[in-house]
Amino acid sequence: MKKIIIGCCLTMVGAFSNIALLISISFHVNKLGGWSDPPGKFMTAIEGTGASVLIFPMIIATILLGVGLYLLLQDYLKTLSNRVNK
Repeated sequence: MKKIIIGCCLTMVGAFSNIALLISISFHVNKLGGWSDPPGKFMTAIEGTGASVLIFPMIIATILLGVGLYLLLQDYLKTLSNRVNK
């Protein structure tokens, strides 16, 4: 039960953090004059606004989201295997 609560909290924190970062970067996309194809519109918006420091929090938020989903999936599969074995 403790893993479910921790997994839910990590998943929610990771998801909300990623959404907040994406929204804050999307405000700067409208101000772009142009962009090139290899980095794309999103990375050009990050580089152009000087918000490249947002990459590190986005990586951390994605890791939290992944760990939370892993804990939830692990507990779900354990519960599922217990039901099948009975």
